[in-house]
Amino acid sequence: MDETLEMDVIGDEVLHKEDRKFPLGNGQYVGDIGTVINSMIVHAQIHGGLAQGIGQALRESEAYDVDSGQILARSSLDYGIQRADDLIDFAGEPDESQPCTHNPLSAKGCGESSSIGAPAALVSAVLDALDPLSVDDIGRPLTPICVWSAIPEAKSG
Repeated sequence: MDETLEMDVIGDEVLHKEDRKFPLGNGQYVGDIGTVINSMIVHAQIHGGLAQGIGQALRESEAYDVDSGQILARSSLDYGIQRADDLIDFAGEPDESQPCTHNPLSAKGCGESSSIGAPAALVSAVLDALDPLSVDDIGRPLTPICVWSAIPEAKSG
């Protein structure tokens, strides 16, 4: 493996018909981050990136005025921010088998890769769960209404 940063994020999704919600199951991560200098900071960076990525996939969106381009959210209450109880338990370990050869610490970055991989993993997991219903495309954020509206659209299209 070259001096690249890789992060695989896997999520187990379950759709609930009763309450029209899809709680997240378990999360696993593997990160090629080179040499770990402080494992507590590495895990915090990875968990923070995963939380940010999950928030981006499930809640975050921005509405703009069509004419002026002005953002319509006036406060944090108008913007879908991820809450701690919306998150999952993360498990995983950094992979130190490929130390970086371009710096004296042999370390690589660790937080940004999880925030990039998490939204894609969530969208893929939801699409996999909806595949038997012929849903092959879905918008974000993955709110319950977005997921449930994709089902009749796929059946009619």
